[in-house]
Amino acid sequence: MTAVPKASADWLEAVRQMIAVHNGHGAFVVVFPEYRPDLVRNLAHDLGFEHFDFRAEIMAPLAWQASRLELDDLDRTLQERLGRIGLVAQNVEALLATKADDARRAWLSDFLGRDYAAPVIVPIVLYPDSLPCGHARTCTVHPADLPSQSLLSRFVC
Repeated sequence: MTAVPKASADWLEAVRQMIAVHNGHGAFVVVFPEYRPDLVRNLAHDLGFEHFDFRAEIMAPLAWQASRLELDDLDRTLQERLGRIGLVAQNVEALLATKADDARRAWLSDFLGRDYAAPVIVPIVLYPDSLPCGHARTCTVHPADLPSQSLLSRFVC
């Protein structure tokens, strides 16, 4: 795994501070301006957290049956995957996309109120408008703060 490019240090520091302000535990959302699985992996690596791709590991093996998953299944999976070090759960939006807007909003609001023993970070790209406005457990990454994506990282993730 390659190190996070130096240009991304500011947004990573903002995520670290958000977690620290909340005593290093609970639920968090990082809003990205574009789909960047390379940065999500690097976020997990830089924080020393487990990286977990919900779509690849849980939904993909179910194929067409994946749309039958409920948000309770997501909750259960996050709790089961969370260890002592923290968790970055990528592609949760794949399941959120199968749900109605009100259910998606309710889940995100409930998620942000959970008091996990270690940090659980869910990156969001598609549904930032479904998040509660100005929530202290969300961090928005601005396009100018993103490092450029290397050609190699476009093929690896």
